[in-house]
Amino acid sequence: MASASVPIYLVVPSGHHDLGSAKMRSVDLARIVAPHLGGRLVPSVITMPGRKLPILQRLWARTRPRGGIYFMTKTACQVDSEAAALLKARSIGLCYDYVDHDLGRIASDLADEHVCASYAQQDRILAMQQAGQFAKGPTQVVLHNADAALYGFRPEDRPSFSAVYCGNLRNTFVPERLARDVVMIDASKPYKMKRNRQRLSGFALHYCIRDDRPVSENVVKPFTKGVTAAVCRANLVTSRDVPDAVRLLGEDYPFLADGNAEGQIVDAFLRARDAFGGPDWRRGLAAMDRLRERVSGPALAVQMRRMAELLGVF
Repeated sequence: MASASVPIYLVVPSGHHDLGSAKMRSVDLARIVAPHLGGRLVPSVITMPGRKLPILQRLWARTRPRGGIYFMTKTACQVDSEAAALLKARSIGLCYDYVDHDLGRIASDLADEHVCASYAQQDRILAMQQAGQFAKGPTQVVLHNADAALYGFRPEDRPSFSAVYCGNLRNTFVPERLARDVVMIDASKPYKMKRNRQRLSGFALHYCIRDDRPVSENVVKPFTKGVTAAVCRANLVTSRDVPDAVRLLGEDYPFLADGNAEGQIVDAFLRARDAFGGPDWRRGLAAMDRLRERVSGPALAVQMRRMAELLGVF
């Protein structure tokens, strides 16, 4: 007799379906993994009242279906504690997907499982748990995905070197020496990303230097820009100290800047430009291919199945 399916409800606060990571970790993630979960796990996106409406959150929690897994993503982790307790009582498990929240400022005691969007975030949670600074409970990595519309991406022919920064323009720094070499695409909002998405097919390199370093060691940014570059079948330039960059690309990835100093960034970029089409370029693309596999639909589905296994499903 076939086992009954188990719903995974990816929860997003009202009004957040079209906001950056909240969209990517709910609407996009559900779309990416659904074909690969084999019918045992069935993902869907549901909306909850915003955190400024705790009474409505409690009323909402009382009416939720029983027997599913609730995947609280991004700002949904800030759910009212009474509403969270009600939801926990009705569920197989309550999973908190912190993304890039400050781990020291999230009330996570009611979480049955801590979902990590990066290995670096998992390391940080485990260290905080050991120090008694974070709620107990198992952790599971579900790597941060790219925009679902980029999966199955087919790049244009790239006969010459070209570079792009795609993201919030306030979150990067481009040295003056490179200003003419990096095309800036504003993807600070999903509608802007949708408008510019097709332009990415023509770029050989993604510029992934951040200038928004967290003020707290408890804020761990996922490697989303690296994942986006991999899905776009491009190489990238980023810094070695970016969380997960070395772990996902390898110590010998040829276009890692040794730090965030201007000279180090310029050096890494020029290495990439000079390597275009050669052995180091191809070695870089091989590493990006491996990263693309790790965030593919089947791979992310495996990570979500492990999440469910920790809750006693399967």
